[in-house]
Amino acid sequence: MRWEQGRATIEAMLAAGELQRVPPSRDHADRLLGQAGRLATGENESHSHQSESG
Repeated sequence: MRWEQGRATIEAMLAAGELQRVPPSRDHADRLLGQAGRLATGENESHSHQSESG
């Protein structure tokens, strides 16, 4: 999706409180990408279930 195509949708979601603006963080982005990569490969499955349950 090009930014101009999705801009109105994102701005509406921000206004409705469905999304929240957060400051950019390279460290946090790297952690999330690592987590996503592990989940995509099926690695660390038992840990992800434990995190969801409590």
